Amino acid sequence: MKWLLVALPATFINSMIRYFESILGLAFRSRLTQHAYKQYFSDKTYYAVSNLDSRLQNADQCLTEDITMFSQSVAHLYSHLTKPILDIALITFTLIRYAARRGAGQNVVVPAILATLVVGVTATLLKKISPKFGHMVAEEARRKGNLRYLHSRVITNSEEIAFYGGHVAEYKQLNKAFGELKEQMKLIYRKRIFYITVEQFLMKYVWSGTGMVMIALPILATEFAYPNSTRKLEDEPDGGVSERTRGFATAKNLLYSSADAVERLMTSYKEITELAGYTSRVHEMFAVFQDVKMGSYSRALVGGDQKGGNRGERMDTSKIEGTLREAMAYSIGLVNSCILSKVEDRATTICFYKGV
Repeated sequence: MKWLLVALPATFINSMIRYFESILGLAFRSRLTQHAYKQYFSDKTYYAVSNLDSRLQNADQCLTEDITMFSQSVAHLYSHLTKPILDIALITFTLIRYAARRGAGQNVVVPAILATLVVGVTATLLKKISPKFGHMVAEEARRKGNLRYLHSRVITNSEEIAFYGGHVAEYKQLNKAFGELKEQMKLIYRKRIFYITVEQFLMKYVWSGTGMVMIALPILATEFAYPNSTRKLEDEPDGGVSERTRGFATAKNLLYSSADAVERLMTSYKEITELAGYTSRVHEMFAVFQDVKMGSYSRALVGGDQKGGNRGERMDTSKIEGTLREAMAYSIGLVNSCILSKVEDRATTICFYKGV
């Protein structure tokens, strides 16, 4: 009956934690989105980002998906850190008090040192072997954005693509972009294999063995048969075996709960590195917005040698003398006539062809 009475508020609290986590993520997203919109629509930044600067080819993804993932990660990380820390504090206090009531309070120092040592070694080792999840997640988001940009470009320029027969080139570019995204996702999956293997080995087996030793030391050193009792275990009919077994089972359950909380706390490191990737994406977006507002543009050169090649000579003068170009002759043999019409608020050029 007591167990059911405890279960009702426990399930309600867990449900409320998820609810407030969602509300917190939505609040982060709302504030960040409003701030991004103000930056994006001020001083014609939206035009400069799309036409004068090439660093953000997919501003729509940055304003929607990247902000959403960043907000959800921050909100989830908050609960993923605070709840395990609270569980660890409460369970540790319960274990120490339980050992003290049985006269084994002076024997909890060695298990505490052992637990601290094992957790510290685990954290250090996992940090050493951890791949750069933040960089890989940011690269995955960039490739997703590039694929999304290519799809939107096909939709926007579908008339020109159909007119000039450019579907083959667009098909190749989409396949290439999707292949790059697939390879990046496979890389992340491969990197996680070794990391998760070591993580599970340490947390499931090494910690379990260490936990048994931690439990055994205080239980075997217990003097009294019952809490707050002066009766010795040696005075029991079975020599205290049943009472020691009972205390071992109770301490084991508490320690398993504590180990689960520590495990959730340790696995949050991977989420922190992934959050760093989303943070870099959002930071890059705001940095580009700020640069274009200040008139600083960056546009990648297309093809060829960026430092040289066939370049003309630019001359600024108010008076031009001499011949700029010798006479040349050319003919247009395909296009017969063109009509410029307006269809659905859009200028459309219709050309009629004839054989030559």
